[in-house]
Amino acid sequence: MTKKNLILSVVFVSLAILAFVYSGPYKNWQENLNKKESFLSEVNLDQVTKYVITNQEEETTLEKQGESLKVAGTKDFYVEETVKDAFLQVLADAQEKDMELVSKNKEKRKEFGFSDNEVIKLALLENDNLLVDVLVGEMTNDYQGSYVSEDDAEKVYAMDVNLKTVLNRDEWRDNNIISANKEDIEEIRLQYPSREFTVTKDAETGEWVGTLPYAFTVDPEKMNEILSLMSNLQAVSIPEQNFENTGLDKHLIIVQVRGEGQDNTLMIGEANEEGNYYAKRGNSDNIYLITEAERDLLDKQIWELK
Repeated sequence: MTKKNLILSVVFVSLAILAFVYSGPYKNWQENLNKKESFLSEVNLDQVTKYVITNQEEETTLEKQGESLKVAGTKDFYVEETVKDAFLQVLADAQEKDMELVSKNKEKRKEFGFSDNEVIKLALLENDNLLVDVLVGEMTNDYQGSYVSEDDAEKVYAMDVNLKTVLNRDEWRDNNIISANKEDIEEIRLQYPSREFTVTKDAETGEWVGTLPYAFTVDPEKMNEILSLMSNLQAVSIPEQNFENTGLDKHLIIVQVRGEGQDNTLMIGEANEEGNYYAKRGNSDNIYLITEAERDLLDKQIWELK
């Protein structure tokens, strides 16, 4: 091999090595230069017993109770199952995701949603021992992730997990009053201060008929409206949990639904100033509000069902 060819070979090999380093280790190092493990990476999520969410100075604490999350400071309010699952899943996702540095300028934090009226603070605790707390700002520009940071920190990171959407809730209490399988309902009893009657589904024909205080016919469409409501009744809102002036002690309307594996009782009281009606389940002291239309649908005379 001539000296010239040797030099060319050395140059070629050197360029090949440089190309490999640049496209491989150097490129990976450059890409990871601004990356950091998640703030949640060192937390054992199974040990978390409390989640404290502060949104616009409103603080909500969720407490683990078995497989459920109870809203602390309430009588018997829990987080609805699908909301709970989404919340726990986004935390698990956030634990696994790296964060990418997007800003070191403390003066620019507001641009990423870390002003007092936008930021959400999430604290994870084991009993009263703080494990980690994270600040969540706006969604990232692609709406797939969130900006995250720590208290009084200069650095802001982007995380490819949409914490903002899951945490930004005005109400964590489950607004489901009654949830049942409509097809399994076999009997409905409607009770009022001056009257009471019962309608039952015929086991053979599947038709609804009045059975008490006497036999009477029932229009299937009218009955279907009541069945639909009493199998999926959600509160329009959750009021202050105070029985005073609710009328729930007067037993104005009581609707009992029975069937295979279910026995649900709904009690309806008086209206509030907005025209919605106080309601509760028979086995719970949780107070809800339903609409006037929903209340009227359950305020029936026997002739109105024929």
